[in-house]
Amino acid sequence: MDQWDECENTALNANNVSIKGCADYQRDGDNDMIPDSRDNCLFTPIGDQVDGTGCSEDERDTDGDGIFDSSDSCDNTPSDQIADGDGCADSQLDSDDDSVMNNLDLCRNTQSNADVDENGCSDSQKDEDRDSYSDAVDSCLG
Repeated sequence: MDQWDECENTALNANNVSIKGCADYQRDGDNDMIPDSRDNCLFTPIGDQVDGTGCSEDERDTDGDGIFDSSDSCDNTPSDQIADGDGCADSQLDSDDDSVMNNLDLCRNTQSNADVDENGCSDSQKDEDRDSYSDAVDSCLG
C-alpha cells in the first residue's frame, strides 16, 4: 500500500482494479463500510447507520412487500400476497371494521356495529337468491 492506495491487501490477480487500488470486491460507493459486492442498498445517505446488508432503517423492507419498513403499516405481509401502498395485504386489513379480514369478507361495506356472519355480511346485505335485491327487501326469496 502506498499513499494513493485506498484498499489494503488487494489480491494480485484481482480483476478491475481502480486507479485508487481497489478491486470490485473492495469498492464501497456509498461509504457505509459494506463493500458494494455485499451491499443491498448501494446509495445509502452518508452518515446513516446500516445493518449487515448495507441498508439503513429507511431502506429496509423486512417483509419483502416492496414498502420500506419506515413507511410500512403492516409488518410481516405474507410473501404470496400483494401489498398496497401502505404495505398491507387484504389478509391484514378489515376496511369496514366487522372483524372479518378483507380477503375473506364478501360484504366489504358493512355498517358500523352491525352483526355479521362468517362472510362479513349483515342481514341487510345478504342476497340468498342472488337477484341483486338484499333479502331484507326481497319479496320473492327463493
